[in-house]
Amino acid sequence: MIFLLTLAAGLGFCSAAWGQSPAPVEEKLELIPLGPGPLLNRAPAFAKWTITCAYSDAAQPGSPQEKHFAPALQIVTVTKTNNIYDEQKVYSDGSKEESWHVGSLQIEATSFTNGKLMIYTPNSFGSGGIDPLLYTDYTASDFPNLAWLSPRNYKGVQKNKKGEYMVFKDSIQNPFPGLNSATSDATATIDSLTRLPVQIKTAAVTLNYIFETPPQGLLVLPSDVQRLLYERANTYKTMTKRIPSY
Repeated sequence: MIFLLTLAAGLGFCSAAWGQSPAPVEEKLELIPLGPGPLLNRAPAFAKWTITCAYSDAAQPGSPQEKHFAPALQIVTVTKTNNIYDEQKVYSDGSKEESWHVGSLQIEATSFTNGKLMIYTPNSFGSGGIDPLLYTDYTASDFPNLAWLSPRNYKGVQKNKKGEYMVFKDSIQNPFPGLNSATSDATATIDSLTRLPVQIKTAAVTLNYIFETPPQGLLVLPSDVQRLLYERANTYKTMTKRIPSY
């Protein structure tokens, strides 16, 4: 899924909340040593962000060279309150999907399930075994597309009038599952102050992260999602109930 991700179609760079601003693409890198703290933070407990995706000319959906599924994923908006995530996706044909993430469970209804709600986990099987495209894992990171960041591939800092940005570059195998199936050179731009992503760029696609006004209250699961989770919990309880021996 990933998340892709978490992805969307957009042009150029977008401003963001929490002091994030357009990545200074053409600025010279300064080889400033990494400061203390994590390379990438989790989003705050209450947060909302949109990922926008701009395809290169050669990778436009529908072109002979394009590596994307059709219809192409264009927008992912993620709303987070504590351990509950609402992930909404928009595709190039106007279709939409929504998934709810509660802890390690992902609940969604898609065209592949004829609108029936399904529960996915990190070990969910597809046609060829465990399929990472079925599940977006927010348990370890709010930005799973950036799991490859490390001090080893840190390249320096870019600056503009609005901020400073840490830049990481590496050759990544399948950086965007579902969008790009080959090894690709990827560049990630991280806001030095917030330690939140601003951009991920490859030759095929550019992802821009836009942080918006966070929700003021807890997300409330739809009634059908609540019912499915309740039924699953009851089934699990019944299956694990100890039966006394005689």
